[in-house]
Amino acid sequence: MKRKISNIKLFTAGLVSVALFLSACQNSGQGEKGRPAKGGDNNEVTTAKYKATADQLKHRKDILQTPLYKEHLQSLLQQLSKDATLNLENLLQAKDWFVGPLDLSKVKGELSKTVKGKEIVTKQLQHDVFVNTTAMDRLSKEEQAANMRLEFFRALYLLKNLTDVELCDSIRERFPKTEDCDDQINVARSSGDLPTSKDATKDEKKKASDSADADLEETMKAYEDEHNIESIIIDSSAESKIKELMKNVSDRGDSINQSKLKAIMKELGMDIRVFSIKISGAPTFDRKIDDKGENPEDSPTPSPVTVGSTGQISGGEVEKVFAAIESLNQQEMNCIGQGTETAQSCKLLVKREGEAGAQHLIYSVVDANGLVLFESKVYQNSKLNYSSLQGVAEGEVIQVLPLNSAQISEKVVGAKYRTTSFIISNVGGEKSIAGILSIPGEIQKVSISDKTEKETCVGVRVEAIDLQTDSVFVSVKGIHYPTLQAHANRNTPIAPCW
Repeated sequence: MKRKISNIKLFTAGLVSVALFLSACQNSGQGEKGRPAKGGDNNEVTTAKYKATADQLKHRKDILQTPLYKEHLQSLLQQLSKDATLNLENLLQAKDWFVGPLDLSKVKGELSKTVKGKEIVTKQLQHDVFVNTTAMDRLSKEEQAANMRLEFFRALYLLKNLTDVELCDSIRERFPKTEDCDDQINVARSSGDLPTSKDATKDEKKKASDSADADLEETMKAYEDEHNIESIIIDSSAESKIKELMKNVSDRGDSINQSKLKAIMKELGMDIRVFSIKISGAPTFDRKIDDKGENPEDSPTPSPVTVGSTGQISGGEVEKVFAAIESLNQQEMNCIGQGTETAQSCKLLVKREGEAGAQHLIYSVVDANGLVLFESKVYQNSKLNYSSLQGVAEGEVIQVLPLNSAQISEKVVGAKYRTTSFIISNVGGEKSIAGILSIPGEIQKVSISDKTEKETCVGVRVEAIDLQTDSVFVSVKGIHYPTLQAHANRNTPIAPCW
């Protein structure tokens, strides 16, 4: 029991020290140019991965195995992760940590840094944290604890710069078994657990700034004068937000847990998407850097697509597919019934909505008279799996990419829904959009899961009478694929009851 109390006292004292480090936070106007941050001010930040040099790579560590972490962060993060969805230790591991006698003046593009005198103690980028142990060793134990905890809360704060796709990709690179990251965020967003905007309003920023305690401000100034510590975060709204976060967490003492931390951050208008993610599997630390600072795994040679093969596309390739589908808006197509084997002219109406990284696509298919045959809403996840079928042209393989559909509005027996797959024609590596496959289904059973206590659904195929009830291939060039027809007619569409 004494050990627990000691840890909490150290935790609370560390939070006050972290707040002291933040006393000189200001907008530095420094940093590499990149896409604008999602929120805060109009500062620009880079979310690109840092290209470490060979010398820097020698000091890349699993942060959980370092003495700095074990002494100054472990008890805090384990307390905040107990009985919670997100293991915050895993979240730290998702970043690259470089810990050693490093010259941090050579690290460019930082989003935050801590300086004592003329020495840079730490720098943090979007995906990387650099710790200069030479400068760190000159700090007192209290200052070391404050600095390490500051890096943790900075890491939480800086997640706001990432789109959903970038956030999930950064976690999956270190924890590849976290395959359903996008789905977990989408479920949290659709359930209302996530706010529609990740950013604080002006009133929230003012509240965070005005609520700082006067005595704490005086202590901060004294600390700054005594220790000559300068802390810089490029986003000028960060100082008040992190300061308020520290104070709120500190006030809760040994009662603080992850749900309370999330509630505090939500109240401050900070990004809370990551708390919806359950990180799975063991971390991998095999990302290689060559002597040019490049990671050869960033652009791997893709495996050839052959009949019967399966695989995955991600990142920019997914965006290209969705952009190509979007470009088909208002175009005349051919709707081919896969069960009824009927065909007629139709038109595809497409639009994409949402912020980059959290987009969905809505499409409708109408006949020559303007009658809507069917419509669907699908999510643009960061990665898409595919299976490959025989095409009709010489050397042609068609790739079937199933999409995540929006949740069905009514989870009742008899409710109708449709699943969607994008179809890509691949001839010798030359790819083009062949069309969209839509398969109808009907909910046959609704039950409550014993594990999650949520509703689950079982779907069945719908009897094909016409194009409105049939599996339909919306074909760009009017080509009929027998292998796709067989695929559609044996497929049982999964009911979108998330």
